[in-house]
Amino acid sequence: MLFLDRDGVIIEDRQYIRDPAEVAIISGSHETIQRFRDAGFRIVIISNQSGIGRGYYGWDEALAVQARVQELAAQDGIIYDCVVLCPHHPEKGKGEFNKICNWRKPGAGMLTFALEKFDVDLRQSILVGDKRSDIEAGIAAGVGRLIHVATGHGQAERSRVKEFESDYKIEFADCLGDVEL
Repeated sequence: MLFLDRDGVIIEDRQYIRDPAEVAIISGSHETIQRFRDAGFRIVIISNQSGIGRGYYGWDEALAVQARVQELAAQDGIIYDCVVLCPHHPEKGKGEFNKICNWRKPGAGMLTFALEKFDVDLRQSILVGDKRSDIEAGIAAGVGRLIHVATGHGQAERSRVKEFESDYKIEFADCLGDVEL
């Protein structure tokens, strides 16, 4: 299984994107996703969407943005097997969204949810993210291959991700388009 963070990995990170017209695919992303699909990988998006919890936009806007992501993917022949979004934030969420949630990365909840749907070996799975919390979620779930990209928040987060190198094998790439099988 190929687990992908969305904002900053597949699409440009627009900080709390709520307008589908703002969705822009990062160059090379779809080609890499298709290579993994052709190699037999299931493709899963796992994305913290605390903009919902913070009240910046609602589920309707979040789902419209995701529909646009999937529409652009379909134009390139890509279908995602599963998309999991977490709206919670432990400090800045409002009302029911203000809570500690294992689905929110760095928790492993979104990954384990996807695993319940598909019979896959986590040790053979791959996670690609641009934030330390993405890599931490992969570690928490036991994902076999962890890849940090420099797009999105990647440049700012790179040194924090490198702190894990002594305990975990982490690969580094400029962008998803540079990730090899």
